Amino acid sequence: MKIELNSSICPLVDFSTYETPLSASFFEDYGRDCIGEFETVIVNQDDVDVVIMEKVAAVMQDDIAPVLVDYGVKSINIGELYRPKEYNFRHDSFDFSVEMKEDWKVCAITFLEKNLQNKNLCNYIQENWVSRSGFWSFMPESIESLVSTLKGNDTRYTDDYLLGAYLTLVGLETDVMMPCHVFEDMVFDEITENTYLTVPYCYIPNDWLELYNDDVAVDELYYNLLDKIGHVWRGMNAIYDTQSCESYDCNDNASRMIAWAMKNNISVEDAQDIAAGRKVYEYGMLMYA
Repeated sequence: MKIELNSSICPLVDFSTYETPLSASFFEDYGRDCIGEFETVIVNQDDVDVVIMEKVAAVMQDDIAPVLVDYGVKSINIGELYRPKEYNFRHDSFDFSVEMKEDWKVCAITFLEKNLQNKNLCNYIQENWVSRSGFWSFMPESIESLVSTLKGNDTRYTDDYLLGAYLTLVGLETDVMMPCHVFEDMVFDEITENTYLTVPYCYIPNDWLELYNDDVAVDELYYNLLDKIGHVWRGMNAIYDTQSCESYDCNDNASRMIAWAMKNNISVEDAQDIAAGRKVYEYGMLMYA
């Protein structure tokens, strides 16, 4: 018997990408902590989501599913990530399907009746499934209510909610449920240690970067260009990265010259040719002398 679930009603693995270590902006800030001049980091949330779902599948199928076999679970298949339009009342979740034994409700009743007085499970239900001011629960609000519905005495809850509630409590009792912070730390470590998502890139051409880091060479080119074409980079106050829309403030003559060169698609070789008289730059155009 296959039953479709969502982690919002069965949070065996839980996480959020909103203002957490799993948000693209968090990874960008992390990557920028160790970058140099003219470098930045861009992280796409879709790329982060791919790693998240790979880890979800690994944890659910390799760590959690084998434990749940004793509780009527035959297999688990992971579906798609779901991201709410607003995070006021919900956070990220994922779909998954569970193949259950035909008599899974008998297994559930047996487990639940053994744990009617289990303080850990009762406290979890009280904190997460009981309606209160500002929160309307769609989950069974006690173990007794869950057992009663499984026995057919109540029809308020459909099988997906019954199974979600049952497996959540099993996950708690068997200690296979993975809390939000544990899973988020796992994915964060995977991304920062085993992927290239947070690798910085330089947003000025390599030839100009090498020249900029050679004080003698950059000063020589600067003054030679100044003699040939004048102060054409006047007013160039920032070097822009068109990919990230970030900018680096030009606080010296060399960076202003580079900003002008980038804007006009002039390479170091072109600039050297201008300085040597082999090329001419006039009216915004580069020509051979």
